[in-house]
Amino acid sequence: MAEQEKLIADLAELADFAASLAGSLSPGQVYLLTGDLGVGKTTLVREVCRCLGGDAERVVSPSYTLVQEYEDGRIPIVHIDLYRVDPGQSLDSLFLEELLERGDSVAFIEWPGVAEPMLPAGTKEIRLEFGPAPTMRKIVTHVES
Repeated sequence: MAEQEKLIADLAELADFAASLAGSLSPGQVYLLTGDLGVGKTTLVREVCRCLGGDAERVVSPSYTLVQEYEDGRIPIVHIDLYRVDPGQSLDSLFLEELLERGDSVAFIEWPGVAEPMLPAGTKEIRLEFGPAPTMRKIVTHVES
């Protein structure tokens, strides 16, 4: 598994990271977004949507709805948040496997632990961590071979 780390100073640098990520996206990819509450996972998805030409103002945390779809950009985005899903709860009602197998969109999954058994090969992880200053973040990307 390859790993890369990047320290970003502020929201402008997060937007730069999102632009780079958006430029490398292709339909069918799945990204796991991990990190503490409030570290910027949804903000990253918002910035990616903006870079893809979508309405970034529509991007909200799907903590209560669990799934949000944004189809107005160059590549549709499926944003999934499993924070409120109990580990023993069935994911069948979320149609998670169908969402991940669509092939026409990129999926971003926050709090992905309960979905591990159904994640496709080639899933990538982006871990966000708080940095040494309030606006700083460390971004660690993992790509499975």
